[in-house]
Amino acid sequence: MWIASITITSSTYNDAITYLPAPTPQPTGCDSNCEEAQREYLPVRTTGVDINAGGQTVAQGTVIKSEYGMVVIVGNNNSNPAFVSLCKSEIINK
Repeated sequence: MWIASITITSSTYNDAITYLPAPTPQPTGCDSNCEEAQREYLPVRTTGVDINAGGQTVAQGTVIKSEYGMVVIVGNNNSNPAFVSLCKSEIINK
């Protein structure tokens, strides 16, 4: 079993969070191409995003961060941040 996303409810996104850098050299192939395409599709400040994985909605709102392998989606006022693995997303609506 894999984790598709982690949502921190009743909280506000913390800008002090740092992320690991992309691996060097970056992986190549289908998985890497898919991950890169999803990040390009969901640039920072994209609103009205719904991401589904495992048959359920795992994140709704605005993209606040787009990092290698994941995006962070928040609600109004940067609330309830959801850290979503792009490798596990199944349906992305915007």
